[in-house]
Amino acid sequence: MEKVGPEFLGATEADQVNSIDQTSKSSFVSFPRLEVLEFSENEGWEEWIGYCGATTTRSPKLSIMPCLEYLEINECVSLETLPDFQQMIPIKDLYINDCEILKQWFQNKTGREWFKNSNIQNILIDEIYVQKDGLCWT
Repeated sequence: MEKVGPEFLGATEADQVNSIDQTSKSSFVSFPRLEVLEFSENEGWEEWIGYCGATTTRSPKLSIMPCLEYLEINECVSLETLPDFQQMIPIKDLYINDCEILKQWFQNKTGREWFKNSNIQNILIDEIYVQKDGLCWT
């Protein structure tokens, strides 16, 4: 697996168009009760593409993993980014282990990945907190 896209969320092209179209009455909810999500040993995984209707604000038309509190990613050495919709999810705990590219973004506390995920309360990278209880650790 090299890429995870909107199809992972169960989204069709029509769902994506409707989530952007302000006149549309339809809405989309993906994984409405999912609380824990873990990915492991996906060495070829490079891209986690978001959802074209996802923005940094919550939308009544679009709800992605509204109950997700814990995300763990292990041994995904080629993964470069997390999806943009991550800012809309109430994740409290993000654990990243053996993911060298992501590790660099979070340890340096700079760049796009840090800024779109720094709202997460607890971020643990290779068993070391870079953020705990909303406070940055060095």
